[in-house]
Amino acid sequence: MKRILCVLLSVLMIASAFTIVVSAVSETDGVASVATADEATLDEATLDEATVDEATADEATADEPTEPTEPTEPTEPEEDPIFPAEPQPAGTYRYYFYLPDEWINDYANTAGIYWWEGSISGEYWPGNQAKDAGVEGVYYYDVATDTPTIIWNNHLDGGMDPSAAIYSASLQTVDIPVSGGNYDGMIYVVSLDKEFINSYNGKVTYGGEWYYYYGSGMYGKAPTKAEADEIFTNKSFGQWATPDEIPTEPQVPTNPVRPTNPVRPTVPTKPAETTPAVTEPSEVTEPSEPAISTEPSEGSTASTEPTKPTDSTTEPQPEFAVGDANMDGKVNIRDATLIQKYLAKLLTLSDEQKEYADFDLNGKVNVRDVTAIQKKIAGLI
Repeated sequence: MKRILCVLLSVLMIASAFTIVVSAVSETDGVASVATADEATLDEATLDEATVDEATADEATADEPTEPTEPTEPTEPEEDPIFPAEPQPAGTYRYYFYLPDEWINDYANTAGIYWWEGSISGEYWPGNQAKDAGVEGVYYYDVATDTPTIIWNNHLDGGMDPSAAIYSASLQTVDIPVSGGNYDGMIYVVSLDKEFINSYNGKVTYGGEWYYYYGSGMYGKAPTKAEADEIFTNKSFGQWATPDEIPTEPQVPTNPVRPTNPVRPTVPTKPAETTPAVTEPSEVTEPSEPAISTEPSEGSTASTEPTKPTDSTTEPQPEFAVGDANMDGKVNIRDATLIQKYLAKLLTLSDEQKEYADFDLNGKVNVRDVTAIQKKIAGLI
């Protein structure tokens, strides 16, 4: 019995101890939980303070005046150069041509190209009509690679009658050698100052020069636009200019007035040096002798010499030579060209110009005068 009681007492003591331990653990967990909650609350408060600080900083930044930034101009993308859309056929070279404004008249308004040798035959004179390159004044054509020579023109057959106006309106270049393919993709620009006489028909032909073509009507002396120091954009050879600065061919005055009696300017005379007169004491006067005649007498040194004529005397104006239609004092190819333009009704001549343009003195100004002037220049007459 005692033994049982001892066992029960031990059990009760163990149970009490267990209860105390459990209570202690529970209290410890509660304290830890409370501490954790307090820490969480503190963290939230710290986060709120940080948020408030950021908002305050944002407000302060917003209150600070900001300097306006200069607007940047948008850069326009460089446009691609304009080239013909038609692909270049195999076995051909592509040649470009700048048609001068002076070649456009009542009879012609486009460009033509003529050749007479090569594996691809062309049409009879004035040849094939050149193709529009997509830029005003620029034309092109694809010619067989074995074509040795070409001629650019304004695609007008002027006929064989020199007296017809259309004959002078037909304009062309000299024979242009193109063998070897050195000018493939290049442009030929006419120089209106390079005038030559065609030995076949006696007409005026024009020379020029080849340039590298960059598209869009631009050309230069370097293979690429990036390498070119200057870019040509006009049709007249030898002038660095923009299209709105294109130099025009000097026009002959339609009614030049020549002075009928020009007076050369007089040479100013040097003023005479005057010396003060020295008075000497007068002597006793003797009876006067009869007055000497004012007419010069023989051996008399007191006679007055006749005055020389002044330099203002007029001299007759020298006449211009027959054939000097532009009245510049020379008979050359410019006179023949001027008459051709007159016959084509591209300009007018004064009555005086017509007199000098009538080279054969038959009372008419026609293509016979042009031919005669050209023969004179060539030394044929």
